[in-house]
This record gives sequence, C-alpha cells and structure tokens, in this order.
Amino acid sequence: MLFKQKKALVISDFDGTICPVDVGSEVLSRFTQKSRDDIDREYVKNSLGSREAYRKIAPLMMVNPDCLQTYVLKRSRIDPFFGRFVFRRPMNYAAAAEPVKLKY
Repeated sequence: MLFKQKKALVISDFDGTICPVDVGSEVLSRFTQKSRDDIDREYVKNSLGSREAYRKIAPLMMVNPDCLQTYVLKRSRIDPFFGRFVFRRPMNYAAAAEPVKLKY
C-alpha cells in the first residue's frame, strides 16, 4: 500500500549531510587538545554518552567565539546537492554564507 505524504520532515546536521565535511569534527580537531582522544575512545566504546562526552570536551576548546565563527564560516559550505535532496531543486546558498553574530 502506498501513502501520499503532503509534508516531509528532514532532520539533518553538519556532519557531512548538509556540508561535504564533518564541521564538528574539524572544529574539534583544530581547537581542542589531543587529550580528547581518550574521550573519543570512551564514546566509541559506548562507555560514555554524547552529552557527557561534550561536557568533557568543552573545557578543552582553545578558541574565542569570534575566531570559532570565522573558522566555521570559512571552512564549511552547504553541499550544492542538499537543496535537491530537500526541495527537489537546486538552491543558491550564497546568501546563507553571510556571517551571523552569535549571542553567548
């Protein structure tokens, strides 16, 4: 039996789905100390959940918010095929590349 669905919910993130690269992984590799490798191993073994892993990783981040935002905007881009995936048509993401001031 086929169902016709009028609306679809697409849940996506920046780990290689919207962007061609895993932005989170690149940020952590660039701005954390190597000591996060132990945390990663615990997470992969399922002996640590993602919330606790990020709670432990956060203090290891060595970057100010403005530098982080600049890095992410320069290193990441939206995959040109993402619009086709979601909207079934090409999208122009040039406007999406405009910097947004983050509030902390």
